Amino acid sequence: MVLSDVEIKEAKKQLLEQVKDLPLDQKNQAIEQIEGMSSEAIESMIEQQRSQQKVFRFIIEGKIPATVVRENDELLAVMEIRPLSKGHVLIIPKVEVLRKEDLPSGVVSCAKDIAEKIRTNLGAKKVKVAIEQKFGEIVVEVVPEYDVPVPEADRKEADKDELLKLRDEIVKEVIKVETKKEIIKQSNKEEKKSEVLKLSRRIP
Repeated sequence: MVLSDVEIKEAKKQLLEQVKDLPLDQKNQAIEQIEGMSSEAIESMIEQQRSQQKVFRFIIEGKIPATVVRENDELLAVMEIRPLSKGHVLIIPKVEVLRKEDLPSGVVSCAKDIAEKIRTNLGAKKVKVAIEQKFGEIVVEVVPEYDVPVPEADRKEADKDELLKLRDEIVKEVIKVETKKEIIKQSNKEEKKSEVLKLSRRIP
């Protein structure tokens, strides 16, 4: 594969986009490396990325196992296998999206809803929702933030049982105390009403 100057420039632009969220020192180092890459190195990296690009399609098709948080016609939300923090979720559009502007609005809405559940159920200080380009596709990452951030370099594969436990914590429905009281109050009213009806009935 031989790339034109325009293609190499575009490839470098995409690589720079991928490192923009790294910590400052790592980001500067990555930018320096990318800017100094030869045409051959760029071509080799693109070939390597293309061989990996099917990873999200394989997850969607069930060829790669994943811990599912939510699924509908538009998307599949799964626990990130190499999380940046506890409860890190990855949302993959069912139809491959190559540009941010083509991302279905339902994907972003789902990300915000999951972010709120993570904040409530896992006690995250805040939750970052980021539209990212990974393996040539556009996906959405939902990353909780706690007191101590996890450096990119320290990311490691999570235990499957731990991911399942976190998934269950995220998706559980939380009933507020006030709501519970209302349910009990309503139940008591119905019981009293039933008692009154029973007393008012008389045998002729």
